[in-house]
Amino acid sequence: MKVYRITPKTPYTSLNPWPVPKLKIKETGITEFQIVPHARDELDYLRNQILAKYGSEEFDHIDLNFDLEIIKGFEASLNDVNVRADNRDAIYIRSDHFQLESDDDFIILYGVNHEQTGKAVFSNASFYGAELFNGVAVANTTVEFKDSAAELFPEGYENEKFYYVCKMARKKEWKFSYRTVRATRTERPTELIIIRKLL
Repeated sequence: MKVYRITPKTPYTSLNPWPVPKLKIKETGITEFQIVPHARDELDYLRNQILAKYGSEEFDHIDLNFDLEIIKGFEASLNDVNVRADNRDAIYIRSDHFQLESDDDFIILYGVNHEQTGKAVFSNASFYGAELFNGVAVANTTVEFKDSAAELFPEGYENEKFYYVCKMARKKEWKFSYRTVRATRTERPTELIIIRKLL
């Protein structure tokens, strides 16, 4: 590696040429739990419906946990953390690492649709290989996730629009066909279930 130091011909008189900009307040005073007050129960219901629909004696399921992946920009700068060209407009979380062990395995990603609650203008699920951090595919909630949980709620349930469900697999017959995982922007961690065929 080569490092070049560039020295200006005329020294700068200011020791702080790029002051920290004044940040806009992101909070609105209204939380997502006020918009969807029964989210915990509705997400539990959704999980049970997913397992009832996709579970069978041939498959086992694993619930994965999520952690914060990238800290906020200024906090990262102070701690010398690489945020991979991120900005302060989004929250990134990551699931536990996993591997699909056969072409019959698949993933269910579900959670609150933050665009529908008005808490995000965009959100997505990005899928990466863990070893090389290589991007594989992305699913945009604006396009793919809208009304995707409706069939799992009772017909006409008023809060169904606030949730999404995405099924991901290697086989093309699934609605969404992606391979490995990271996660989405969220106030409450998105849920992820791996359904594995028993060998």
